[in-house]
Amino acid sequence: MILTSSPRGIFVFKRQHHIFKRLNNLADAIITAFSFVFAYQLRNNLAAAEYFRHLGPLAKFEYYATIFVIACLLWPLLTNLNGLYSSAERRFTSDVNIIFRSSIEAMLLLIAVSYIFQLAEISRILIVGFALVNFALLTAKNLAFRIYDAYLKSRGRHIRNIVLVGDNAAASNMIDLTRKHADLGLNVIGVIGLGAMSESADQAALGTLSEIKNILHNHAIDQVIFLVDRKSLSDVEEAMFICEEEGVETWLAADFFELTLSRLEMEEIGDIPFLVFRTAPALSWQMVIKYFLDHIFAAAFLIVLSPLFVIVYAAIKMDSHGPAFLVQQRMGLRGKPFNLYKFRSMTDDGRVTRIGRFLRKSGLDELPQLINILKGEMSFVGPRPHIPSEVALYAHGWQRRRLSMRPGLTCYRQILYPGKVAFSTAMELDLKYIDNWSLAKDVAILFKTVPLILSRFGKRGLDS
Repeated sequence: MILTSSPRGIFVFKRQHHIFKRLNNLADAIITAFSFVFAYQLRNNLAAAEYFRHLGPLAKFEYYATIFVIACLLWPLLTNLNGLYSSAERRFTSDVNIIFRSSIEAMLLLIAVSYIFQLAEISRILIVGFALVNFALLTAKNLAFRIYDAYLKSRGRHIRNIVLVGDNAAASNMIDLTRKHADLGLNVIGVIGLGAMSESADQAALGTLSEIKNILHNHAIDQVIFLVDRKSLSDVEEAMFICEEEGVETWLAADFFELTLSRLEMEEIGDIPFLVFRTAPALSWQMVIKYFLDHIFAAAFLIVLSPLFVIVYAAIKMDSHGPAFLVQQRMGLRGKPFNLYKFRSMTDDGRVTRIGRFLRKSGLDELPQLINILKGEMSFVGPRPHIPSEVALYAHGWQRRRLSMRPGLTCYRQILYPGKVAFSTAMELDLKYIDNWSLAKDVAILFKTVPLILSRFGKRGLDS
């Protein structure tokens, strides 16, 4: 099977691209609304100055309500139609040209609307100034996004580690595509060959299909892509089952099926359709909202609770020698290690300090994990992160499916069994959460967690 890139130059994940476009459309609408209000205020302030007094004051903002709403819809619509978000591969200058063209078109349409509806009091200077401000801000947003995305990828974020299963030709072509389109953030860890692999695959051979379980355990892998023809499906069936059991997302190239793709829910890379097998929640609007809420509330709590952080920090330093923060390595999404932050509650010789006893019983020792949430390593709701030695002791492959979602501060186990619980019960509850995840369930878990946290501050709870 030979892989080819799209003739239109579009190389994206279909679902990811759809969400990316809609988020950008929303951001553009918000920026457009701000630009209009800013231009309106600027125009009025200029008219108040002696030099520009001849311009006269503008009509009340309510008079511009129709134009305001049309503008907020028009700019995102035209940037979409002009292909601003059709590909992430264009140069920045090309995006600037599209934004400029869209701004000119939208400005002319707004002026036309004001004539058609005989809105005599609509200021043409305001519309032109608004178009210029909006062009500048949309361009700045585009540039900021590119810089931020490049920064994250340079730090290893937004990178998906993938393993290819297939012959030399298929693997080599897929590797070429990932290199030509680095904006996707796909990092090929290596190739699992169906037969004897040679160096022509241009990537390290990880082993054979019979070794796939060990390969999944030894590498932090986000997805396995099977590049096989119809005749080889039976050969990879067991390997796909293992991936499913381990909670690793599996993609199967489906370009050898003669199907009408619109009837199936698939993902696409270039022209190649893939059948996707997931045992964890797929990227969706609910998942995007969860991600943004995590970051928004983590940032808000860190700001609001900053005085408490200072107090706890000072109390720890006065109570015992040593750093105030404890850094522990934990296993995160797909088994990727990360540094978890806590307030230190013990001395070097393993004794719990006086302030540490209070921090543990109140749960305040967990507060620094808000930093982990802000960094995208954890979520407010999700399975608690295990240490590497605990993950190494997972006796069954299906237990690793626990790593298929981002770890969190609280989950079913914390609200149903606040104390100690058998490992098997905790594992069962974590997998139940993953299999039945929804944003509404996350909210319900958080609402049930809050009373448990507050109850810890009861005198009996803290003094026991």
